[in-house]
Amino acid sequence: MLEFAEAFTIDSSSLTAGNLQALREVGFTEKQVLDIVLASGYRHYITRIADATGAELDEDLLQDDEITATYSYVRAAGRHAADVTDAQRAVLEAKPSGSGPRGDGPWRPTVPERELPDEVREVYATWRSEAGFVPALFPALSLHPKALVTAHHFLRGVSFGASGLGGRREGMIAVLICGLARCPSLALLYGEHLRRQAGSLRAVRDAVNWRDAALAEADKAILAFVEQMTLDCSQITQNWLDGLRSHGFEDALILDMIVETAALNCFLRIANALGVPQDEALRRDAGLVAAVGAPG
Repeated sequence: MLEFAEAFTIDSSSLTAGNLQALREVGFTEKQVLDIVLASGYRHYITRIADATGAELDEDLLQDDEITATYSYVRAAGRHAADVTDAQRAVLEAKPSGSGPRGDGPWRPTVPERELPDEVREVYATWRSEAGFVPALFPALSLHPKALVTAHHFLRGVSFGASGLGGRREGMIAVLICGLARCPSLALLYGEHLRRQAGSLRAVRDAVNWRDAALAEADKAILAFVEQMTLDCSQITQNWLDGLRSHGFEDALILDMIVETAALNCFLRIANALGVPQDEALRRDAGLVAAVGAPG
């Protein structure tokens, strides 16, 4: 379980169906395997929220020497807490982009729609009405209906035009993180959303290659912050937040950036770990596939 969680954290795009099978072989049920994936993903959400907002350890916990020794950035038991960050950066820098699909997914059982509870079918109906299809992420979560519905409301609450940032900036953030996390399935979904918001694929290409794109300095400041949060959130300091404020962003909008970035770092890794495939309705769009840099 911990070996899986470490691989999930360092580079979720390297996971294969074999990683889930290894959990089954040591006795975890299908539901427990999904719970392990979801719990691993949630930690990517909450830790990034804590780091980016400068949350401090609770005072009561600071009095516990065992806790502070284990979770501080002081070498303990032969390892350093920052080693994981260093390993993650090395893996991401060494791995070529567009490394290709890792086999047909999802890599775990799905529940037929007719057998799902009403609240899940309502989620499916909402997506069919607004997008024309049900994104493959949701059937991959169907063994856990509550998690599926929660994922739907969570993602719709922090992206897809729900925040104060607006749909275009939300889409840019999402497309960039999809590339950093090597998640081709959701890259297409968010790439299509950004294309609709901006009216062209140029916005998608600009988000992927934001340093060289002709973007407003405020947009580049957002994407630099998002990239730092994704690759190494432990290095976010007050200066990063002050930099965003200098571009006119109020604290409420900065929090929107933080929450969306943290949420996507959770769900993109979940999608990678479950082998969520590219949505067929989008995979056939060669222009979109090329724009996001996703392997077809």
